[in-house]
Amino acid sequence: MNSWAVSIGAGTAAGLLGALIWGMLVYFTGYKIGYIAIGVGALTGFGVRMGLGGEGGFDTGMIAAIIAMISVILGEYLIIYLSIQQSGLPISIFEINVFETMSPVDYIFLCFAGVGAFKLAGVDGD
Repeated sequence: MNSWAVSIGAGTAAGLLGALIWGMLVYFTGYKIGYIAIGVGALTGFGVRMGLGGEGGFDTGMIAAIIAMISVILGEYLIIYLSIQQSGLPISIFEINVFETMSPVDYIFLCFAGVGAFKLAGVDGD
């Protein structure tokens, strides 16, 4: 018996791992690469789908896409947080508005993550 709670939990765990990977790679390399965003989406989509025992569908894909996009945003927070810590500025993480720092390309990467997650979790093959 598979449940949505397990699916969302698995997707969230995968998304958090993806956020960590995204944030650390961008922070240490200085480059945002679309393939990594797609990888975050694929990892999240895989987690959501496996949480449902391999079942997929539109609703599964949408949940995975939302989690993947939130994961990339969390990765952006991580990048900003690490940069602030390195600079020594006395700014709290709660004072950061990540959307003020995002460029139009960053929103494209959000879409890449969402599409990657939707494709992996949502396509059922029927």
